[in-house]
Amino acid sequence: MGGVRAERWYVTTDAGGVEHTAGGPVAWVLPGQDGSAPGGPGTPTEAGSRPLVLRRPESLLDVLDERVWRAEAPPGRRGAGASSAEVSEAALVSEARWNSQVASELACACAEHVLGSAAGVTLPGGRTLEGVLADARRALAGATDDGGHEALGRLATVAALHRLRRDRDVLDGLEGELLVDGARRDLDALDDPDYEAVAPIVDAVLAAIEALRHHLGPQLYLRRAERAEALEQEAVLEGAKGSLGRPPVLVETPFGAADVGARALRYEPAWACASAAARHARRAASDESGAAAGQAERAWQADLLERALEGDGESGAGAP
Repeated sequence: MGGVRAERWYVTTDAGGVEHTAGGPVAWVLPGQDGSAPGGPGTPTEAGSRPLVLRRPESLLDVLDERVWRAEAPPGRRGAGASSAEVSEAALVSEARWNSQVASELACACAEHVLGSAAGVTLPGGRTLEGVLADARRALAGATDDGGHEALGRLATVAALHRLRRDRDVLDGLEGELLVDGARRDLDALDDPDYEAVAPIVDAVLAAIEALRHHLGPQLYLRRAERAEALEQEAVLEGAKGSLGRPPVLVETPFGAADVGARALRYEPAWACASAAARHARRAASDESGAAAGQAERAWQADLLERALEGDGESGAGAP
């Protein structure tokens, strides 16, 4: 781990610099907006009716968004030594290293860290959890061929559907429509009792794959879209029954969107998936060895996240 690190505080916002909190949005003054010199704190953002919250990585894991900022707070903050601190004003200093690739790498690392004996469990399609994450790593390194992209794209679709089902969200009629046969079989397979014991680990892996979909974008889906189109054309040429009146089917576009008729399947952005992967991994650790193990897993994840944000590549555990 090295020497003792300086205490760092962070704020996470959307692309426009707005932090979304339970108490309402907070529009932060971004570095450079007020003419301040780069690398130094700009004009402080003042709290409104509720205090501002600065976060250490332990707390940041739960609220990841599109951008992460280093923050400077006045000495008299509340909550010193805790994972978050309430302040009446704070200034953002600079933007941390955070993007869809870093988020995807973080998600993969969190899932890998809790694989343990579940590494050989197979997902729909026959690939093991360990193999799927290895494929994801190759994709992040730009070394995945078309077959690898197709397999990961298929899993990303299943991951999005599975997330909605597991989160008890309404699928807006998706399950009542005709999905592509492969997608339906894959989704149903994840309800098999054999997955119950390792459900949090499976969820962590699927969250990592969904994060990867956001990062790779068109690359992950182009081949799947081309193949789906070819199959449709082949069915028409062969005189498939009622081709003009066939029910809508699930088809990925090159940009990762998926439609069933007029309905859209929503994918989570990479940073939301990174939070989800970390959460599922902590649950897996807690289920395996108790609450203390879950807390230790959060501490490990927090260290991993901080190293990623600061560009420190010496994490030693597949960290970004």
